Amino acid sequence: TIAYEHFEPPFITQVDSVLGKIRNEKYRFFDREDTLFPIEARRYSPEVIRELLHNCIAHQDYRLSGKINVLEYEDRLVFKNEGGFIPGTVEAALESGYKPPYYRNPLLSAAMGKTGMIDQNAIGIRNVFDIQKGRLLPMPTYDLSVPGRVSVTLYGTVLDENYSRLLAQDKHLDLGTVVLLDMVQKGI
Repeated sequence: TIAYEHFEPPFITQVDSVLGKIRNEKYRFFDREDTLFPIEARRYSPEVIRELLHNCIAHQDYRLSGKINVLEYEDRLVFKNEGGFIPGTVEAALESGYKPPYYRNPLLSAAMGKTGMIDQNAIGIRNVFDIQKGRLLPMPTYDLSVPGRVSVTLYGTVLDENYSRLLAQDKHLDLGTVVLLDMVQKGI
């Protein structure tokens, strides 16, 4: 990381300030070998940043007095918050029709839902994956290895051009297949 800044509660009023600190530069990449014209895109979709940051706020276990961290690296953002991952696994969260068994902060979640900050239909994580797929970028990596902490890495550049080309060639790949291809490109 290059720099840091602290933002104070109420966090729901700070999200635009956090977004304004993220360097969301344009970059170029080739999705096909038969062209000399690269695709130009922003590193991160504001909608994806919004969803991940708002999930951190809505699902933080505030009893633990922990911080919500957004770490910016050259090629990725990492979002961390305290509290276990309610769906249990990423695969469960991506299943069609998934509904969380409870909301950790029901009043906060309801307020965020009423203001349009979060989707209470539990499709936000799936939307993040779909957006990254549509942008030909790596899937977010969820690290749930530390009990009581969720860490999500959002990649803002192509890791393997072959992966991006596959996504560009077949826009109808199902999300499960894309997640498996993503695991291959990351060597998992």
